[in-house]
Amino acid sequence: MIRIWEIIKKDFKIIVSDRKALFIILAMPLLLTGILSMALGGSFQESGKRKAIPIALVVEGDVQLDQDRFITLLDSGPLKTSMTQDSRAELEEAIRDFSPIAMFQEDFFGSEEIDQLVELTVMDREMAEAALDATEVHAVIVLPKYYTYDMYMNFFTPFRNQIEVEVLGHTDYQYTLRIIKEVVNGFFQVINTGVIEKNVLLSVGSLAGESQVVYENMEEIIKGFVGSMEGVQIQELQGTERVHVDSFTYYAAAMLAMFVLFTAGFGSRSLLTEKRDHTANRMQSAGVSLLDMMVGKWIMMVGLTICQMLVLFVFSRFVFGVRWTSPTGLMITSLVVGMAVASLGTLISLISYRSNNYKVANLFESVIVQIMAILGGSYIPLEVLPKGLSLVAPFTINGLTLQAIITLQRGFGFLSVLWIWAALLGISMGLLVLVFALSRWKGGIQDEKHSMA
Repeated sequence: MIRIWEIIKKDFKIIVSDRKALFIILAMPLLLTGILSMALGGSFQESGKRKAIPIALVVEGDVQLDQDRFITLLDSGPLKTSMTQDSRAELEEAIRDFSPIAMFQEDFFGSEEIDQLVELTVMDREMAEAALDATEVHAVIVLPKYYTYDMYMNFFTPFRNQIEVEVLGHTDYQYTLRIIKEVVNGFFQVINTGVIEKNVLLSVGSLAGESQVVYENMEEIIKGFVGSMEGVQIQELQGTERVHVDSFTYYAAAMLAMFVLFTAGFGSRSLLTEKRDHTANRMQSAGVSLLDMMVGKWIMMVGLTICQMLVLFVFSRFVFGVRWTSPTGLMITSLVVGMAVASLGTLISLISYRSNNYKVANLFESVIVQIMAILGGSYIPLEVLPKGLSLVAPFTINGLTLQAIITLQRGFGFLSVLWIWAALLGISMGLLVLVFALSRWKGGIQDEKHSMA
């Protein structure tokens, strides 16, 4: 144990004296946090506290033409035979009084809940796209041609027409684009519910031979749909973000999660360096086994990762004003992340030692870390990555680290991050199993001969 402790102290002194290493694992995360936070801060707006998101609404169809076309339809086909003259007159009056555009623009987007979130401006398509390019609006909602006609079909007949609404976004505001898509989906969920209820009424009326009564009272049914818009709440968005995470908090965690991987890179070189410097030979001559050296370096990397994370937590608190909300949770996270990073570093260290070159360590630092950073959400939030890529994040150390920190920061309890801690421990154990297998491969590390000895 004393020998292992001496190895840990020696390696710590080497790291502390290496200015380049300190710059990369401590200064670089803070530098990139500042740059990315300011560059992408617009994608982390908090709903309800900042000004409403500017959105353009484009109506591509002709409302009057759609209305006339649908009224003409009432005098043909099965609709004509299912209505009396009185019910047809009542229905036409209801159609002329009902505007699907106004229901979307005023009743839904003008509701108290959504009006605080979105500032909607009507534009033509050309103006809207120009405003989007200039970031004067953050998204554009396009109601398609025949939108009014299709809505009439859905509301006033037993038939259903498919409606495809476009939502266009700017690359700088991908997170807000997701919010607007959720809001539009919420509108059509309300519509679908109302249409299903209306169709049930029509079916019951038809079976009872009183479908004309339903048509005569269609205006009251429509008023019921419009009234339901006032109770709309954005429950999903509220439920997933108990505490808002701004851009500085996100990127402080994201850069921290990325740069702990460089600790594995530095640690992975030390064993081969000692082999080439003949330090390993001298220690083995003094009775220190290669296993002792590996255990010492594993503990050193665990401790270095924990120190690195603690320093970055403290610096980001005072430099960027990030208020970390769960010190105990962050300490536990630092410990399990340190174990995973140390196991990864030990595996790369053993591969480098047995192959007698730094190629794998160089490849890890220059390529693999960057790939893991992209897949784990260190550069771009997972919410705006393609779904296929975001599914990979739970299999990366930095992705799990980032998710654990953000989950704790949003105010969720330890139960919500238990699986993340377990996954990190599982990765650590899996990597150590690989280390054990590799150490036994082709005669084992005991048979390694130091050619430079």
